[in-house]
Amino acid sequence: MRKLILGNWKMHGSLQHLETFQKTLIHLQTTGPVPYAQLGLAVPAPYLLAASALLRPLDIWIGGQTCDHEAEGARTGNVSAAMLADVGASFVIVGHSERRSQHHEDNQDIAAQVQQAQAAGLLAVVCVGEGLNQAAEAFVAAQLQASLPQKFDANRLVIAYEPVWAIGTGQQATLGHVEMVCGALRQVLQSRLLSVDASELVPILYGGSVTSATANLFLASPHVGGVLVGKASFNPGGFWHISQSVPAGPI
Repeated sequence: MRKLILGNWKMHGSLQHLETFQKTLIHLQTTGPVPYAQLGLAVPAPYLLAASALLRPLDIWIGGQTCDHEAEGARTGNVSAAMLADVGASFVIVGHSERRSQHHEDNQDIAAQVQQAQAAGLLAVVCVGEGLNQAAEAFVAAQLQASLPQKFDANRLVIAYEPVWAIGTGQQATLGHVEMVCGALRQVLQSRLLSVDASELVPILYGGSVTSATANLFLASPHVGGVLVGKASFNPGGFWHISQSVPAGPI
């Protein structure tokens, strides 16, 4: 299974930056393929169609940064999972800590978003993470348990562990801490899927101030399925450099 390198531009970007991003990546791809990494970018909703046209031909998945927990309705300003799929998205991030805190989305909302995303054929990237002074393993295990619907497709699910205290702060969790939390999350998946083999289908990513200088630490671990990158994904050179950190062979 290839490692996943997913970028989240948050509320940044422009059409001009997308075009520059594409041209830079075309140039960088001439340096050689990245056979063990799948790249993806979650861009602001207004740029999804342009990103799909510019970047999907480069084998880069395009993703939404959130979706509504309803299929349609009188929900001004919201975007459904089906709409994301309609303009070329392959995945959607749900449950990011900024959505949970700024938009008051709770675990029940996230579970419904997972259902909508998977029903639309999207890969649901479910974010979990503890704040300061919270017991990491117990907190994220309970958060994941409550953020998954009763029934879900393991083939269309990714978990992203992003400790809230590390997002945008420049602080990073240690590899040992991340592997410990990944183990707790894997146990939740096994209990829900009733199968070790089925749970192994679900990649668990690390996110939280990931940079091109530090990504290799996490990508070299057999317990970490990739990284969810924030600020560093906005720079095409930095994003490409992170993809080059994936070991050239199965881990």
